[in-house]
Amino acid sequence: MNTAAKKQQGFALVMAIFILVIMGTLGLFLARISGVQQTTVIYSMLGARAYHAAQTGIEWGSYQALNTPPGTMCGAGVPITTNFTLTNGALAGFSVSVVCSYTTHTEGGNPPYNVFVLTSTALTGVFGSPDYASRTVRSTVTDAP
Repeated sequence: MNTAAKKQQGFALVMAIFILVIMGTLGLFLARISGVQQTTVIYSMLGARAYHAAQTGIEWGSYQALNTPPGTMCGAGVPITTNFTLTNGALAGFSVSVVCSYTTHTEGGNPPYNVFVLTSTALTGVFGSPDYASRTVRSTVTDAP
């Protein structure tokens, strides 16, 4: 038997093992990236839902501030906090806290008007858990003519 042929014997087996190891590592890497991507999408959706729940609190607070007598829902200088939990649709389960305060302003000979400052915080889940999300939105509205 030729000595050159003997030295090359088993080379295909080494190459096959090398290719299998590389392909396996690549497969594990792709599976890991896919898992991270799915988790990122889930957190993004949860954050978007929390933002919309906080925006719901702002809309509710704006309506209350402009359609109830001052001091009922908003405090003059001292904020009043209202808490509620959303129960319907995609925002079900979010706890919303709306803080409202107002100041009265008079300019020139015009009648006085109120400026309401609203802060809405929506959250779901327990802090530190994978399903926790919290967003805060702040808005200013006025009943000026």
